[in-house]
Amino acid sequence: MEHQEVISALLARDPLLHEAPMPHEALYFPYGFPLRVCTNSERILELAGESWGRFSAWRAEEPLELHVGIAGGAAAFPSEPVVRSRRHLLTISSDAQHFGVCDFEAGFGYCWLTPRVLEDPSFLRYFFLESHGYSLVCERYFTGIHGACVAYNGHGVLLCGASEAGKSTLAYACAKRGWTFICDDGSFLVRASEDHTITGNPYRVRLRPSATALFPELPALQCGLQPNGKRAIELDTVGFRIAPRAAVEHVVFLSRGRGGPASLRPFSREEAFRQMESVICYGRETTREEQRQSLRRLLSLPVLELCYGELDSAVDCLESLLQQGCRL
Repeated sequence: MEHQEVISALLARDPLLHEAPMPHEALYFPYGFPLRVCTNSERILELAGESWGRFSAWRAEEPLELHVGIAGGAAAFPSEPVVRSRRHLLTISSDAQHFGVCDFEAGFGYCWLTPRVLEDPSFLRYFFLESHGYSLVCERYFTGIHGACVAYNGHGVLLCGASEAGKSTLAYACAKRGWTFICDDGSFLVRASEDHTITGNPYRVRLRPSATALFPELPALQCGLQPNGKRAIELDTVGFRIAPRAAVEHVVFLSRGRGGPASLRPFSREEAFRQMESVICYGRETTREEQRQSLRRLLSLPVLELCYGELDSAVDCLESLLQQGCRL
């Protein structure tokens, strides 16, 4: 029987699709932690491989589980989903045929989609596959941070700041100078780590279109529209020195726009915590408190503000900081 005929027959005796078989499964390791994806569509596993296939196992934990079902006939292409959370549940919903739920207590998530959404793999991966998978993994193991991470001779630096502060741009500039690239504007603090370990996606970097004025190699690259509606230049980091994680030794908030040589000065830990804590917005309250405590431990490190206007000067300033730290 064709896929849709199987689903139709199943709906006749199981209208909630509670027992719908998910015969295809594979184990992935987003940010190093196990996530089992089960589905009734082999295409979903192909897309999961595109998202997480390059990540390798780091921690031996019981796998979290995500079920992705494809069902339904003709449907309009879904709109950007609405995300809502309450206690241990999170929902991601476009409409009655494109929706999903994460249960953080159970370590389980599922979503149902129609074949129509397979027409746009980037949309499916960004809003459904990755949103569910990363939400499950992050709530269980991480504290999300709006920042980039790079390392110099094994010494990690977390680059923080408001939107458009230049985090991804400076991380890219560091990588071009031979630094180790960990991730751009999406860092995850491993809550159980004692050495302030930051992990993320080292395999790609996204830059704003304005970065073409700073890096001469970028104008030849295509600037595409991301699923969230923002335009960006997305680069594979092949050729760069990369690592899946790093132990952070400094937290640096960026203040771009000042002329003259770049300089570092102390930054308020209270303000740093206020900015970082603002993104703790879902999950169980016990988890949210663990995330706050992990931020307080992280901010026991030196917290600095980097004032700069020119990228090379900013990288020089950071290198000087870490070289000095290495000699102490």
